[in-house]
Order: sequence, then C-alpha cells, then structure tokens
Amino acid sequence: MTITYLVIIVIVGYCIYMMRRRKGLNDFKSALTPICFLLVPIMNLAVLWLEWPSIVSWVAFTVLLLLGAYFMKYLPKPEPESK
Repeated sequence: MTITYLVIIVIVGYCIYMMRRRKGLNDFKSALTPICFLLVPIMNLAVLWLEWPSIVSWVAFTVLLLLGAYFMKYLPKPEPESK
C-alpha cells in the first residue's frame, strides 16, 4: 500500500511539474499551492511510518490546507475556452 501511495504521489508531482513547465510558470508563489497539497499525503506517510501521535497529522494537515488555500490567489487565471 505504501509503495502504491508513493508511486501516485510521484506521478502527480511530475504531472504538475510538466504542466507548469509547458505553461511557462516559474514563479514560486504559484507553486506553493500544489506543493502544500502534495505534502499532505507525504506528511501522513511520515506520521504512519514514525508512529507519531495523530494530532501531529491533524495539525500538519490543517496548516498545509490553509497555506494551500492562501496561496491559491497566486495561481494563474484559467484561459477561456474557445468554441
């Protein structure tokens, strides 16, 4: 299960990296939202492996989601679809 989890995280991270590269985005602030959202499962794996108390997981989850939501304002605006 852990290996599957890690493979999915790597694939999603690579897809995000390629999309940002294709669109020419290279500023750090717009990258913080996907980074925070990818750190959530990584932090949960660390809590599982290291057998930390679950409060650590909840606090990290809350902080990362709040940071991700805050930095969403720096994401580029979506382009209108052409018909």
